[in-house]
Amino acid sequence: MARTNSGKSTLYIPILISIAMALLLVARIYIKGPFQTLLNPDSQIGWKSISDLERDKENYHSSLVLFDFSADWCQPCKRMDKVTFQAQDVVKKVRESFYPVKVIVGSEHEKKSVTDLQTKYSLFSIPTFVVTLPSGEWVYQKRGFFPPKDFIKMLDNAKLKSYFVRAELKMAKQDYKGALAELNPDVVSGKKQIEDEIPMMVYFHILKNLGRLDEAKVAVKKRFDFVYSKKKNAIQPGSDKPLPWPLPFYQYLLGELDEDKLMRATSAWYQKSEINCAIALNALENNQKDLALKTFHKAAESSYYSNSDSFRLAELYIKELEP
Repeated sequence: MARTNSGKSTLYIPILISIAMALLLVARIYIKGPFQTLLNPDSQIGWKSISDLERDKENYHSSLVLFDFSADWCQPCKRMDKVTFQAQDVVKKVRESFYPVKVIVGSEHEKKSVTDLQTKYSLFSIPTFVVTLPSGEWVYQKRGFFPPKDFIKMLDNAKLKSYFVRAELKMAKQDYKGALAELNPDVVSGKKQIEDEIPMMVYFHILKNLGRLDEAKVAVKKRFDFVYSKKKNAIQPGSDKPLPWPLPFYQYLLGELDEDKLMRATSAWYQKSEINCAIALNALENNQKDLALKTFHKAAESSYYSNSDSFRLAELYIKELEP
């Protein structure tokens, strides 16, 4: 057997070369795989703690806050960390518009702060993702495992909703020009459709108070027609039965349905909360401040144990209207 000058068999050389090539091949596959960002520290989300959130308030005034309520024993949470939060598109989206805060449920670290957040945002399961304004107003909430594409869609929805929440803050102070300026330009121009009842109502009342009622009605009617086309198979022509929700809500905004019929259109508590907000805003615009405050309280009470658009809106107005 041939030997090298060191006395070792030359057979070791091809074996070592083969091992090195195999390692390079594995590394190449790994780097091109779904967890490639694990090898790139710059692509990580960079989760912050609750303490960081308190210290950095001046540094994220233009960002939304993204809370990830997680736990060491939560398997869907671990999947989010290993799959979704390693996707390049997700990392980019979070870093562009959000201040990410990881909240470890059940941990002794920051225990009181964690408990306070769980109570504030009505946390019942994990993983749960909560988006708020920097000032703390609730914007959006979802729970469960989300693959990257679905999580990006959730973040986009939260960002769109945040425009309405910022508008609500100024609307509650009767700064309607300022409220309109807070809205997404694509919503104002009609390029983006408003898909939820409270945002539609906010948009409607902003325009109405700026003397643009006809324009406001066009937006509501467009949404009514879209929803009607989706639900027309459940509608019985000539029936006295209320139209499927949320059609009665839009009818009320258009002035085609009175308050009594609107209240009888649904028995769901969260829809009752939306109805009370709509009635309260009308009362306020008719200089019936006491009735508006009373009705906003009804809206808040019926949705107290759940984060919802109607609860947030009612709370904002109660804060402004109460002496």
